[in-house]
Amino acid sequence: MFREFYFTLKNDLQGRGFLKRKMFNEIDKKIYLLDSTVISLCIKVFDWAKYRKQKGAVKLLTLLDYDGLMPSYLFMTKGSQSDVKHAQYMTMPPHSVIVADRAYEDFKMLYSWDKDDIEFVLLLKKSINYKSILERELPEDNEQNILIDEEIELTERLYHILCKWQNSYLINGFSRL
Repeated sequence: MFREFYFTLKNDLQGRGFLKRKMFNEIDKKIYLLDSTVISLCIKVFDWAKYRKQKGAVKLLTLLDYDGLMPSYLFMTKGSQSDVKHAQYMTMPPHSVIVADRAYEDFKMLYSWDKDDIEFVLLLKKSINYKSILERELPEDNEQNILIDEEIELTERLYHILCKWQNSYLINGFSRL
């Protein structure tokens, strides 16, 4: 019932033009935002949702369509399950751009996305080892809080084999080697 209502409402809003992209119009691919949130539950009431010793929780994994900020995919897991564990098995829309945080840093998954012509913007973990190949100039009106724009090469052997991406970007807000 709720699923049918959601898609009826979504289609109606799209038909009226409410779900249009506000920024990044120069990107001709669909943009999706991938993230999760932990929803706390009372462990005494929801004993199946054990998260920590005294806490209960579920995790809601969401793939949000950037154009209308409407979920394209929702999946609920145990609160203790890592974000990337379910994302590895999701079928991402081909020819799209996925924006995610460091919880989704799994190079086999990213390699699979790359083979399916899925571009991605990903915040890297602090511990990543890489070498800067090319640093680009930042726009003069740097209101996006971009610290650096560079092409990188991952320096660890496993990463080197798996990561040969053409149009995908790894974003790292930490100091480089």
